[in-house]
Amino acid sequence: GPTITSEVKEKLLTIPAKHGFSIKEKKTKDNLGKTIPHMLGMTIVNEEIHIRRRNKKVYRRIFYMAWKYGAYSPEKVRGMVAAIKQTYGNEENWPNWLREYWNLYQIKITEGGKRNE
Repeated sequence: GPTITSEVKEKLLTIPAKHGFSIKEKKTKDNLGKTIPHMLGMTIVNEEIHIRRRNKKVYRRIFYMAWKYGAYSPEKVRGMVAAIKQTYGNEENWPNWLREYWNLYQIKITEGGKRNE
């Protein structure tokens, strides 16, 4: 596979700082020669930080279950939103796969709140 030079690795390690993350030395071990680069528990593509695929599935499922069945407490959902905001910032910056069920959930909560007044 492709090799990652130390210069490239140093450049990659500057990306989290641009997004307000600090780096623990023990988390700088990487698998950057692999197909999908992971470092610091995050996926880095085109100098942007992304949520790992397995976490994406979890977040999406929780939003879906919360919207469809009211399966999770508002506190659980808010905690997840806080974690997502650490990666993507405000909701307008979230990728569509993430916003889809989040938007539906918010509409449901808003309508539910109005109906109970």
